[in-house]
Amino acid sequence: RECHKLKNIILPQSLDSIGDYAFRACSQLPGYLHIPESCTKIEENAFYCCVNLIEISLPSKLKRIEEWTFSACSALKSLDIPNSVNYIASRYAINGLTINTLTLPEEYSADALGELDNPNLTTIVWNSISYPSNYVYNGTYSYYGLGAWYSSHSGSRCSNGEITTIIFGEKVESLPKYLCYCMSSLTTLYSKNTVPPILSTNTFVDCNNIQHVYVPTESVEEYKTQWNQFADKIVGYDFE
Repeated sequence: RECHKLKNIILPQSLDSIGDYAFRACSQLPGYLHIPESCTKIEENAFYCCVNLIEISLPSKLKRIEEWTFSACSALKSLDIPNSVNYIASRYAINGLTINTLTLPEEYSADALGELDNPNLTTIVWNSISYPSNYVYNGTYSYYGLGAWYSSHSGSRCSNGEITTIIFGEKVESLPKYLCYCMSSLTTLYSKNTVPPILSTNTFVDCNNIQHVYVPTESVEEYKTQWNQFADKIVGYDFE
């Protein structure tokens, strides 16, 4: 860690995990890093503040991403998290990036979203959504959502910046409360499921600038009925 002169690494094909602080603040690591398919876990702080990393290829067998793993990797422009990942630490695992597009794994739980903080993020691709029954605390305490985290005790807030587009995959069946709370920058939604996902109370509260909602062409009328708040914005779209 903190090897500021380290400019190249070759990770063995038999690698099963990357340990705590392994490459923390190795500021001269190259722009592209390929992590072998055999790796299933990346420990906390493993690549924290690797400021020259532009692209990371994550293995399809990866299971866990721990705290601060990619936080402050300020040159990363996109991050495609494989569907094999079943745990992303809610504490700043992928914060402080300049990424524009974030593709979330299918089993990524919505309860961790509140601590994402990536001000340049414009597009979220979310193929499936899971969330615990206690996802949102009552209004006296806290709201957790994709757009912002707000605590009425501290008045603190963290933001996912200027998200304009969210793409919900065909496996998304319902959307939790306050998922897109206070996302004033959100203008476009895509929903690939031919059956409209069930909206919860205030899923899109204070999202006042949504202009286009693209849904499967054959499901337009059903979406207009189920998502009636967007009835005049729903447009048929032929998803490939």
